[in-house]
Amino acid sequence: MNLKSLLSAILICAVSFGAMAQTEFSVGEITIINVGDGRMLFRSRADGEPLQGERRIIDGRQTEYTQAHFKDGMYDGNYERHRRNVLVEKGVYKEGRRHGVFYQYNSDGSVSSERPFTDGKLDGVAKTFFMNGEVETKIEYTNGIEDGVEQKWDSDGVQTVDAFYIMGQPHGRGGTHVYRKEFFRNGNVRQVREINSRGQWETIESYNEDGTQR
Repeated sequence: MNLKSLLSAILICAVSFGAMAQTEFSVGEITIINVGDGRMLFRSRADGEPLQGERRIIDGRQTEYTQAHFKDGMYDGNYERHRRNVLVEKGVYKEGRRHGVFYQYNSDGSVSSERPFTDGKLDGVAKTFFMNGEVETKIEYTNGIEDGVEQKWDSDGVQTVDAFYIMGQPHGRGGTHVYRKEFFRNGNVRQVREINSRGQWETIESYNEDGTQR
């Protein structure tokens, strides 16, 4: 191998090694800029270039890291967040915005929440779960605004709240009655509340645990 070929081989190896080394960054090796519309722009401090492709960003204590795909410095594609090597959140980004269902996990790997997004805004049915997998809350959204059912249950599966919203405003199902119901653990209604003329919740019916009205 002549000197020119040897130098070329060394250069190729150096470039390849550098590219491999840059797949992982500590938070101190990058700058994060809020571009003003909720999206974040990530750049390497070393050369000022935006992150591209699959990258891992490790926090200062190295107990948490983010594994994500970047395009032009923004999240774009699969996203995962880990704490102590345990997955705590995953989803997909599109051009810097959450797009699709995002899942959060308990330490045992069970799902603690699932939230659907469209272009960065909640859109669909968002749910949280108890450790046993039973639904804790269910809230419907349209374009980032609560729109539809809001329901809550206790850990025994007894419903505690039943309400309905239309584009962020409390409302009755079908638009005929503005209400919110709350329940005892035995399933009986505890109280029914309405929105009064001042726009505040007001109790209009109240019950004892045995179902008798107060």
